[in-house]
Amino acid sequence: MTAGRATHDAKHAARQLLDLGADAAGRRDARERVEAVKAKLVPLARQGDSQAQTLLGAIELELQGNPRGAHPWFEMAAAQHDPAGQRGLGHLYATGLGVPADRDRAVELFTQAAAAGDAYAMYNLASANIQAEGQYPSFDATVTHLRAAANRGIPAAWARLGDLFSADDQDAEALECYVKAAEAGHTGAMNAAARWYRDGTAGQVDLVQATRWFLTMLRHGNGDGIHEIFQFASRMSPEQIREAARLAGDPAAAESFISVLEGRGPRADT
Repeated sequence: MTAGRATHDAKHAARQLLDLGADAAGRRDARERVEAVKAKLVPLARQGDSQAQTLLGAIELELQGNPRGAHPWFEMAAAQHDPAGQRGLGHLYATGLGVPADRDRAVELFTQAAAAGDAYAMYNLASANIQAEGQYPSFDATVTHLRAAANRGIPAAWARLGDLFSADDQDAEALECYVKAAEAGHTGAMNAAARWYRDGTAGQVDLVQATRWFLTMLRHGNGDGIHEIFQFASRMSPEQIREAARLAGDPAAAESFISVLEGRGPRADT
């Protein structure tokens, strides 16, 4: 095996472990894999490979719960202007994990990584600004960062953008963002969209869309919306309920609700 291939394989294995998450990586067999991958990454990192440095930092932080061990690796990678390393180091300073909390330093690092196109850094930068009540970038800049992060595949950015527009009384824009986050699988945004459609917060009441998103929450393992549907489903026709269930990707759910409403079956929320 060539050195280049070995380097590629070590980094790929590290990313696979990070995708598994801390719970899966905590199993005995996975712990052994983590140590084996680290052993391959350390020489690369010490030779100045910024990707290896960042991956080691991520493994220490996310899989082994060791922010102090992550800090020097992220520091090395950030010094080489590695965007993911800058973001990782920024996270430590933003949260005070392994280092004294330093919001200004975190924002500086997130800004550098965001300028290099790192989507999560864009999200983190916008979030830091919201928490600081606009101390850093302007409202427009925060919106720009969140949109960029959202368009790069981070559903939580759409949800955060919805919250931002909601706080600024831009209800139509807020609902649009909640729907985009919901379409991307964000259950909190599904709940927000459902309630906004139910209440007509951004305009007209739309019980079909409200039911759609409450049912979609259920398909994602969150049954909190079932009780909500029963509060207003009597105001809907069977055709509307069927359309909502079709949009939610669960046509069979419609017949269950219709059966209950017609007194032919037990309620699922009791």
